[in-house]
Parts: sequence; C-alpha cells; structure tokens
Amino acid sequence: MPFLPVLLELVAWPMLQAAVVPEPRAPRVRLPQPPAGSYTVLVADWGHHTAIVVQQPPGWRLGPPGAEAAPFLEVGWGDRRYFHGGERSPQTLVAALFLPTDSVLFLAGHPDPPRLAAALGPDTLLLSVMAANNEIGVLQPLAAIGALCRKHGVLF
Repeated sequence: MPFLPVLLELVAWPMLQAAVVPEPRAPRVRLPQPPAGSYTVLVADWGHHTAIVVQQPPGWRLGPPGAEAAPFLEVGWGDRRYFHGGERSPQTLVAALFLPTDSVLFLAGHPDPPRLAAALGPDTLLLSVMAANNEIGVLQPLAAIGALCRKHGVLF
C-alpha cells in the first residue's frame, strides 16, 4: 500500500525526530517597562517570510550589532532547517508547520519604518489592506495607497 509509507515519511519521522532530539533553550531576559506613550507596530510581508516591525523605546539598545539603537526593529522567526538550511523537503515543511522544531530568529534595525513602495516588486500582483481597524481606530490612507498601486501596476 503506497499511502502508508508516504504517511510515515511525512508525519511519523518528523514527530519521532522532534521527540528524540532535544532543543536547547536560552534563558529569558527581563526588560524594563518602556516609557509611557504610543509606539508603532507593523507587520511586514516580504514574500518569503513575515516579520513584525516595532518602534524601539527611546534609550533602549535591543538592535543587532551595529544597529543597537535603531529606532525600528524587525523581528522574524521560523524553522531553522527551512530558512537557513534551504531544506524544502515535504518532511521539513510538515515539521515546520506542526511540530516544535529548532527555530531561528532574524533581527534587523531600520532607521525608518518599512515603506510600502519598497515592498512592491515586479512580482507583486495584488495588495490587500485593512481599511479601518475596529479595535484601535487606525484608518489607512486609501487614496495614496491606491495611487501607489496604480503606479506599480498592482491590483488594489
């Protein structure tokens, strides 16, 4: 029966590997409370991964080497074998999606928040935007976003 070997290869092997190979964990770091105020938090989708971009509180130095005091920090994460090893096998994909696996953290410092224009490449076909957030009341500048999309030939 060809289905059983495939099922074992896709599910059983990654589960066994995750159960047998221990994952070392770094100790937690306690941070001071940030100064009162509002901070910018963005979600950036770069096509191959999604990251969170946060505004660093004044005086904090959490950025990567060389950009410790950057005003904006981009944090991305994912399965180590998938992102760093380039291993794109079905087993790795299943393990990355469903099992606790070795992870990698990406940290970058930016002088300014990521801009939409920089993210619109020749392979961008469609842009989806949440026009208004019902929880915190943010309204997106739809006319400006629409003009930018028309300029780049992106459906909006």
